[in-house]
Amino acid sequence: MKRKFPYLIALLPVLMAAPLLAACAGQRTPPDFPLDQSAVEAALSTQNLDWQVTEAEPGGHGQIICTLKLANGATCAVNSIDRGDGRFLQVLLAAFPQDFPGDETAAADFFLAELPTLFGLAGALSGDTKAARQMLGDFRDYGEGKAGYPGCYWTGRSGDLHFLLRPTSPRQNDLRALSLSVLDSAAYETQLRLWADFEQQNKGAALSAGLAELANLDLAEAGGQAYCVQGSLSRIVDLTALPPALTALAGLPDPDLIRRAMLSDGSASLPVYLWPNSLSGKELAQSRQHYLTLLADTPEPVWLISLSPLPE
Repeated sequence: MKRKFPYLIALLPVLMAAPLLAACAGQRTPPDFPLDQSAVEAALSTQNLDWQVTEAEPGGHGQIICTLKLANGATCAVNSIDRGDGRFLQVLLAAFPQDFPGDETAAADFFLAELPTLFGLAGALSGDTKAARQMLGDFRDYGEGKAGYPGCYWTGRSGDLHFLLRPTSPRQNDLRALSLSVLDSAAYETQLRLWADFEQQNKGAALSAGLAELANLDLAEAGGQAYCVQGSLSRIVDLTALPPALTALAGLPDPDLIRRAMLSDGSASLPVYLWPNSLSGKELAQSRQHYLTLLADTPEPVWLISLSPLPE
């Protein structure tokens, strides 16, 4: 069955973003979603921002998208969604070379300077400024000193809130936009399922298999094929070094975000690597549908799990 993908927001032509405002700094008072223009303007006022809301339009049932202009001509978008399956917020800040004529590094400097604003606005709009401040500190601890900072792929979590920071490019001198999304756990679980459906529609269906079946595969022919295994993860650890197959993988987030784990389904167990996510060890220990791909037929095959949604 085909699905709509309400949370997969295109960058262009309409820029989207989503922070929702809290009434009390440091205290979580979730506002009503989706956020209308008055709610976004109230958040801007609380954050002492003179950004102007130039447009506020419904994006479908349970969704409102607000477009904002900054004084320097840069653009911000706030996208908020609540369709009964969790609350999704995205704040996208975009700036282009023409906004900074004659200075190739000014755009990256702009995003670096605006990081506290981006997290602060997201915290205000989501209703939890304390969590947003914590996540800003965590991101700085993680990213400062890394190539491309602040244009880093990063995910974090504070309690029930999941924070996803996504750049348009991992290269600092080509950074055009930063998107910060804040999702509650229900929305994050929904998002995992939507991503899995999207991957299957665009990259081919994953083959359902058990681990005992994977153990008997001709690994030379299995490379690149996606498989779906229902099972649970345990023994999850951070990595100190990546295997060569992962090091060479194009588009891989920072190696510091990759983890290693043991996947089990009752018939067998398999060592795997995990694409970054903000699920807890307890959540990953639940029975989930794990989408995994064989990256290299080496003495120890390298299996990478890209997504781990709950069964439908």
